[in-house]
Amino acid sequence: MIKKLITVLFLAAFILLSAQPALADGVPGSIYVDTAYTGSEDGTQAKPYNTVNEARALARSMPGGAWIYLKQGDAWNRLEYVKPVVSGVTGIPLATAVIYTLMAVLALGLLFVGWQFQRRARQAAG
Repeated sequence: MIKKLITVLFLAAFILLSAQPALADGVPGSIYVDTAYTGSEDGTQAKPYNTVNEARALARSMPGGAWIYLKQGDAWNRLEYVKPVVSGVTGIPLATAVIYTLMAVLALGLLFVGWQFQRRARQAAG
């Protein structure tokens, strides 16, 4: 009985913790950085930024965030993903949290009802 309870609690916790907030435009962009570049900058491969901080600032302002690529030698290597700065409340939307909570309560309820049937069947047979 304890093993079933632990399993259900683990599954409910997993469901709640795996919920992710939805991004407005969940498509991350690409921003390029070449520390040796001089000239006008816009973050593209043709006109990369010359500092990573400039790229991070632009990535935070993009709706889906962005991957930052750093030029090392002749290759562009992926450096990091920068999440967007989202105004307002972040986290699990209320409706989603309520649905996940109801699913966990329903799973626990069904599990306890199943235990009651098993217990009654054993008592009637004994």
